[in-house]
Amino acid sequence: MALRRAGRERLPKGAILIIFMVAQSLANQFTDRICCSLNKSLSQIMELFIFARFHARPGQEMGVESALHKVVAPTRQERGCLSIHAFRSIRDQRLFYIHSRWVDEAAFDNHVSQPYTRQFVEDVQPLVDHELDTTRANLIE
Repeated sequence: MALRRAGRERLPKGAILIIFMVAQSLANQFTDRICCSLNKSLSQIMELFIFARFHARPGQEMGVESALHKVVAPTRQERGCLSIHAFRSIRDQRLFYIHSRWVDEAAFDNHVSQPYTRQFVEDVQPLVDHELDTTRANLIE
């Protein structure tokens, strides 16, 4: 059966159904793109970045480096850890950093409670010449 529109040709019911399905498909694709982009933006907002600084006491550089090696491997296995890397300054051989990325702050809080993390803090504190210096940050750009 055909439908009649004022001043237009008749369209078969099947054509109207096809037009509706195409419009619905385009709307779904558009919605999927917006949702994907929104989810990506939200995950970046929730993502937590950690910057930790360690300045070794004179003669304790190898101890700090060893402690960093011990904590990085098990940390990488944690569910909420997106990445973790340890660095040593090229201008000050006593200066080390950890940079890590976490799915959210709760994941990092869980990391802090792990036995190997607590052992790391215990091991590294007497090797550095300052209070532990850790910054929690969110990406702004």
